[in-house]
Amino acid sequence: MGSQGPTQDVTGDDIRGFFSQTPNPSTPFFTEEIAEALDCSPQVARRWLEDLVNRGEIRTKQGAGSGRVWWKPQGQVSSGRQPDEEQFRAVVNAVKDYAIFLLDPDGNIVSWNEGAERIKGYSEDEIVGKHFSTFYTDEDVADDVPEQNLEGAVADGRIEDEGWRVRSDGSRFWANVTITAIRGDEGDIRGFTKVTRDMTDRREYEQQLEEQAERLEQQRDELEAELDEIFKRVDEAFMALDDEWNITYVNDQATELVQLPPEELLETRVWDVLYEIADSHLREMAEEAMAANELLEFEYYSDVLDIWVGVRGYPAESGMSVYFRDITERKERERELQHVRERMEFALNATDAVVWDWNVDEDQASFYPSAESLYGTTVETWEDFVEVIHSEDRQKVQEGIENALETGEPKSEEIRIVRDGEVRWIEAPGHPIQDDDGPTRMIGVARDITERKTYERELKESNKRLEQFAYAASHDLREPLRMVSSYLQLIEQQYADELDEDGREFIQFAVDGADRMRAMIDGLLEYSRVETEGEPFEPIDLNDVLENLMADLQIQIEEHDAEITVEELPTVEGDASQLRQLFQNLLKNAIEYSGDEPPRVDVSATRSGEEWTLSVTDEGIGIDPEDQERIFKVFERLHTQEEHAGTGIGLALCKRIVERHGGEIWVDSTPSDGATFSLTLQNPQ
Repeated sequence: MGSQGPTQDVTGDDIRGFFSQTPNPSTPFFTEEIAEALDCSPQVARRWLEDLVNRGEIRTKQGAGSGRVWWKPQGQVSSGRQPDEEQFRAVVNAVKDYAIFLLDPDGNIVSWNEGAERIKGYSEDEIVGKHFSTFYTDEDVADDVPEQNLEGAVADGRIEDEGWRVRSDGSRFWANVTITAIRGDEGDIRGFTKVTRDMTDRREYEQQLEEQAERLEQQRDELEAELDEIFKRVDEAFMALDDEWNITYVNDQATELVQLPPEELLETRVWDVLYEIADSHLREMAEEAMAANELLEFEYYSDVLDIWVGVRGYPAESGMSVYFRDITERKERERELQHVRERMEFALNATDAVVWDWNVDEDQASFYPSAESLYGTTVETWEDFVEVIHSEDRQKVQEGIENALETGEPKSEEIRIVRDGEVRWIEAPGHPIQDDDGPTRMIGVARDITERKTYERELKESNKRLEQFAYAASHDLREPLRMVSSYLQLIEQQYADELDEDGREFIQFAVDGADRMRAMIDGLLEYSRVETEGEPFEPIDLNDVLENLMADLQIQIEEHDAEITVEELPTVEGDASQLRQLFQNLLKNAIEYSGDEPPRVDVSATRSGEEWTLSVTDEGIGIDPEDQERIFKVFERLHTQEEHAGTGIGLALCKRIVERHGGEIWVDSTPSDGATFSLTLQNPQ
């Protein structure tokens, strides 16, 4: 069978025709003989031969040497009967590189060969009769892969698949699987042939190639990164060194840094230029980095240049690329930062305070100088911190933390801890640190305030005793004062004809003094009752308070031709009666001290976080800055009774009321330019 050259236009029918034209089809032929007969390459012939083997039409086995032989057995199994398992086993049993077996139409195993036992680990007795999905992973079974493979073979006649399969001992191997449908004369499915080859070695080799490719890609990325670094640092001093430490290239920045021209640097050993470190451990570091091909990085102070120098070197086969930077400013900042750190440490030690930093995501806490100095024990997590908090304060602390993390607002609280069996007070404000996903850290300064709390408690008790004394004294003074006033009036009535004008004037002075004394006593009583007789706090609408107050002051407003504007006011937490007294005193003062012009008064409010700032602004005579703290003290007056009547208690009472409500009060003013009284009140809880 001569030929003009091999052709690849060969089909399965050509292979079938070759065997049918052979006098004795059961005669085995080598692959090369069949390829020569069909004018095709051995590879093409073998592909179609293997396809017919998978279809059960021909048989094959390894022949002598390295050749493989193929033949068509006599007495082919009739397509109308079940596959002849014995005949199939006889042909394939000698094949050990492949697992070759038959399946019935439902996918149950009906034959088994030695190759299948070697690859899959099951003996024939163990596996025949079981479903072939036994070899698939649980994931593939759950995804119906076995059924899909059979359906594919039915639809296309043959299906090839690769994936993980499971041996009898549970181990996995990478398999190449070919399933071929066997049909009867009527085209009905009689079963399947299944050929499996263990491709684990090939799979591992492919993975090794992939890993090698990844390493090469990583090396390429690192090289690109190094080049990027070089390009980004061209403004730094740069030297190129060969493997003998000779300078082969310098840029302008390098010559400027070492204060030598290029001609004196090129081909000079770098140690002759950097002679300050030539005999130091830094040279040893550089030589070790060059030998190990590792990054070199160090800093040193040059006495010759009077600067700090940062050095980075990148070794290569041909030498090293070295970059120099003047880092004097950075070192000075670091030194100053160290001084600040030392001063902060001194301040913290002097105040028994610690700086704390809590990583919310990782639940890790750090303290400076240490947690033990404040808490008496190690605190590393949130749970550790909760353990030292007094049991009655834990819920409040938890709510404060959660609110700060949710709103991003700082938290500030005073809580009790138990340290070495002793209850102590600490102040531990915290500030959330935000990123794109919300708060991830909280930082703050915690300090022991036990002494302050003790002092506050003692001061509170002392004030309470003073209030009780003031109340008792004021109450007891009212009776004799009333008696004095009564007798003065009797004298004026019964002896009016006997008194001359001076006598009547003296009696009037005494009566006025007694009235002022009574007003002062009443004010003092009111001042002492702020804490003891105040009502429980509740939400108070200040619009209602001002509306009622304006109605009560209507006569005074009309007498002075006053104009009072009230903006929209908030609802606050407080005592309605005391808040009314507070604004009454402020508005009366604004009217009283308006000067020669009709009073113009404005009441407004602004919010900041959880508190409101209320302001009462007038255009009156104003207050000298030196007197702006004194006016809030009891009995402190800036004017005589002839200029402006009063007891000197009104603003002191305002301050007492505001402090009871947890706020502050202050005044902003200059003489002849009006005044603004401002105070803070809390938003309802």
